[in-house]
Amino acid sequence: MDKPFDRQSPLSKPSTSHLHESLLEEGLPERTVNYDEAIKMAGDENKYQKRIGALVALGMFIAGLQVMGFPFVFRQPEAQCQQENGAWTDCTADEHTCAHPIRAKPGSINSIPSTFGLLCESDHPRILIETLYMVASGLGVVFLGPIGDRFGKRVALLISYLVTCLSLLICPFSPNWIVFIVAVFLSGLGRAPYIYYGFQLLVEVSNEKFRAFGTLIMGVSFAIGAALAGALIQSVDFNWQHFYLFFLSIPSMLGFPLVYFWA
Repeated sequence: MDKPFDRQSPLSKPSTSHLHESLLEEGLPERTVNYDEAIKMAGDENKYQKRIGALVALGMFIAGLQVMGFPFVFRQPEAQCQQENGAWTDCTADEHTCAHPIRAKPGSINSIPSTFGLLCESDHPRILIETLYMVASGLGVVFLGPIGDRFGKRVALLISYLVTCLSLLICPFSPNWIVFIVAVFLSGLGRAPYIYYGFQLLVEVSNEKFRAFGTLIMGVSFAIGAALAGALIQSVDFNWQHFYLFFLSIPSMLGFPLVYFWA
């Protein structure tokens, strides 16, 4: 029996004419076939729906880690202030001490404020990063959305995932605060279309029984990533660069071949 898809891909739309021909060949009366029946007749729906479900779950897990990791990577380190005699003594970053030279205490945690000299900026840098990430997530669907409509969801999925991988890889090696801001913005720009198109593909290749479970996977994966963010960054002694490298960048890069071959 001919495959009921126009192309040899689980993501293609079913061809109604092929389905009707298949029914006639089997001696069945010609009738309208709904999407769930088309998926079942195509075969191997379990394999494809599990693959796409795993890819979407990976993206949501990493997104949960990154979003809920922001408060931890922006944790203020212990500070030292320079006295008039040139000596450095322990102090707390406030309006008075910030009027003098101030630095992170040697041996303190390697957080973003200590790396980029933001000890006197309170919560403003963290709020800025979180806002830019959310704004970029919304803009990502707007800018990368037409790519999926024109070239296919698989192409849009690969481009968005590649943008996310490269931006997360840049983050821990950012030479200054501006580069880090741009990298985080790009990660949000790529993450949202990946989740958006991943969800669409998951719905398209899933049968009726798996469809509800597949959407549940997305929320649960994000929640697990968010719940583990604090424990994982604590496991690397609150070193934000190690957190981004080992728990965000490398898992994303390892997942790219899966996206390429499975999507």
